[in-house]
Amino acid sequence: MRVMRACVRVLGRRWKEERRRNFPSAANVARKEAEVKARAESGALDPQRQERLRRLREVLALQVRLRRIPHAKGAGAERGSATHLDRQAVP
Repeated sequence: MRVMRACVRVLGRRWKEERRRNFPSAANVARKEAEVKARAESGALDPQRQERLRRLREVLALQVRLRRIPHAKGAGAERGSATHLDRQAVP
């Protein structure tokens, strides 16, 4: 039970730190607007989106290994596959 309480405290502390970092204060809003503008000029993707895509690729690869989703020749041509996610549409 003590381990569980310690784990909950650690998770709560991490959540608070992340929330504090991302809270929409004037400084954070200005920083994020500057980041968005710089990314738009350079053509880079949003880092949060990149992280979500990376995690999705990992899940899809794991599902293929566990045979949860079919793996056919030429896989990747269908929408939602890991290779399809590599091709990003530029807004």
